Amino acid sequence: MRSFTKNKFKVLKDELDFYKDNSLITVEQYKNIMSLYSVKNDLNFITILLLIGSVLIGLGILTFIASNWQALSKLSKFSIILIIFLGFNFGSYKLYNRLPKTSRSLLYSGVITFGAGIFLVGQMFNFGGEFTTPILLWALGTLSIVVFFKDKILFIFSDILLLIYINGHFSTNNLPLAVLILIPILYYLNNHFNLDKNITFFNNWIAINTFIFLLDKYGKNFTIDIIVVFVIGMIMYYIPMDFQGNVFKFQGNIIYGITGLMLTFPDNWTELKFLTDSNTKIVSVVFSIGFLIFLLLQTHKKNLISLPIILFIIMRYYFDTLYDFMPKSLFFIIGGIVLIGFGYYFEKFRKDSRGEKYD
Repeated sequence: MRSFTKNKFKVLKDELDFYKDNSLITVEQYKNIMSLYSVKNDLNFITILLLIGSVLIGLGILTFIASNWQALSKLSKFSIILIIFLGFNFGSYKLYNRLPKTSRSLLYSGVITFGAGIFLVGQMFNFGGEFTTPILLWALGTLSIVVFFKDKILFIFSDILLLIYINGHFSTNNLPLAVLILIPILYYLNNHFNLDKNITFFNNWIAINTFIFLLDKYGKNFTIDIIVVFVIGMIMYYIPMDFQGNVFKFQGNIIYGITGLMLTFPDNWTELKFLTDSNTKIVSVVFSIGFLIFLLLQTHKKNLISLPIILFIIMRYYFDTLYDFMPKSLFFIIGGIVLIGFGYYFEKFRKDSRGEKYD
C-alpha cells in the first residue's frame, strides 16, 4: 500500500471520482485502486500539542529534581528518576491501543526523563568522562525504544543525539567508534519504516558527518579535504540511487554548495603547497567563475537550491571587494537592491518550478 499526504490523496481521489462519474472506470475498479492508497499519518495539531506537552513535562520534572537535588539522598534521587521513567512507559503501554497519540506523548516524556536520569545519575555518583558518553547512552536507549515502538520521531531524535555525539568528539579528537558500528544498523532499521525519507535524511547526515570527522582527524591537507567533500556532494547529486534518490540528490546539492562556496575563498587553497599567495587568489577566482557557470546551468534545469548559493557567492565578492571603497550608504543601498532583486527572481523561479523541488 502506498501512502500519500492528505493533499495528494485528495487530488488522486478527485481524479478517480471524475473517471468513475464519467464511466471511464467501473465502481469496482475505483474501489480496487483506492484500496492501494492510504493517507500518511502526518503531524497534526493534536500530535504537535501532545509532543510539546510531553517535552514540557519532562523539562518540568528535570527542573523539580534539580532544584531539590541537594536535599535528597542518593537512594531518593535514583528512586524518583526510576519511578517517573517507569510510570511514563507504563502509562504509554496502557494507552497504546485506546489513545495512541497520548500514549506516544507519554513515551516521549519517558525518553526525556531517561536522558535526564543518565546525566543526573552520572552527577550523583561522580562518573567522569566526556559529555558525549551520556549522549551516546541516551541515543542507544532511544533506539531500543524505536525498535519496539517503530516511532519515526524518536528515530530522528536518536539520530540528532548521535550527531551531537559525533561533533562532541571534534573537541576531544577521540574517534566515535560507536557511530561507525551504528551507521549500518541505522540504515537497516530504516527498512522497518519503508525507507522513510526523513529518517534517510538524518541517517545520511550521520554518515557524512562521521566521514568529515575522519577527514579532520586523519587528513593532512585542509584544502584537499574540502575538495574531497565537494566531490562527494557531486557524486550524491549526479549518481542515481536505488532508494530515496531525491534525498541523496538534495543533500548532495547542499554539500557541494557549501564546500563550493568555501573554495571561492583564497585562504582555503593555501594548504596546496605548490600554490603561492598570488596563485591561490587566481585559482579561487577561476574556480568561482566555473562554479557560477555551473550553478547558472543548474538554475536553467530548475534547481532551486542553486539560487541562494549564487546569491551567497555574489554577496561574498561584493563585501570583499567594495566595502572599503564605496560610501557606506551607497554600499548598503546597492546590496539591498541586489537582495530584493534576488528575492523577486527567487519567488518567480519557485512558482515556475513548483512541484519539481524536494519536499
